[in-house]
Amino acid sequence: MAHTGDEPLSNRERSELDDLRHRVGALEGGARPRAARHHPFRSAGSVLLILLAALLSVLSVIAVWANSIVRDADRYVATVGPLASDPDVRKAVTDRVTNVVLGQIDVDALVGQLQDAVSEKGVPPKAAQLVGNLDAPITSGLEQLVAGTVERVVGSSAFETVWVESNRKVHSAVDKALTG
Repeated sequence: MAHTGDEPLSNRERSELDDLRHRVGALEGGARPRAARHHPFRSAGSVLLILLAALLSVLSVIAVWANSIVRDADRYVATVGPLASDPDVRKAVTDRVTNVVLGQIDVDALVGQLQDAVSEKGVPPKAAQLVGNLDAPITSGLEQLVAGTVERVVGSSAFETVWVESNRKVHSAVDKALTG
């Protein structure tokens, strides 16, 4: 609405006119015009939202990659299948299985039973005591027997077949657990 000068200004118009006069005065006087006021939390909120968006975009890339790895059983089996023929893996499996088997055998109890049986048969006490010293040789023999047997099994082609099939089943179970 154009004013001819006779009509009074509204409050809004008066405020705008005062603001314009202040700006013109500041420009003519060489002073800097006053900056527009920003909300104090606007900048912090913007930074937080940008950081959240960046974090979520990185997580989404990782999720898509993981999904392609987790869901593809053939890819997983192709990756872990050759491990069955790796000498280091075979040695680790052999050591682990040997330790588990030997952990189930109580050599001291077996030697104690053997010593009792020998004593009952009427063997002289010194000979029965010598039987009690067989802990170390029996343990060593058992270790060699079990390790040799496990090594033959792990070195066979049947182990590689079992390795691949068991990894395929484990992958299927993990996929079901993760995807519901």
